[in-house]
Amino acid sequence: MIHIRIIELAMASSIAATFAEGPIIINNSDCVEKSYKNFFKDFKSLGGISNVLIVLAKILK
Repeated sequence: MIHIRIIELAMASSIAATFAEGPIIINNSDCVEKSYKNFFKDFKSLGGISNVLIVLAKILK
């Protein structure tokens, strides 16, 4: 249950960030892919802005 709530929080935070005056960083936002693989693609198609940053530590795993 906790994992699902984290995914929902990442999605909700992405949507809420559209109203922010400055940049918002959502760590581990890739967790969304586990339940909604095209979330950020759909988010962008609806006018949302997201820039995905790949952390070097994840690449080295």
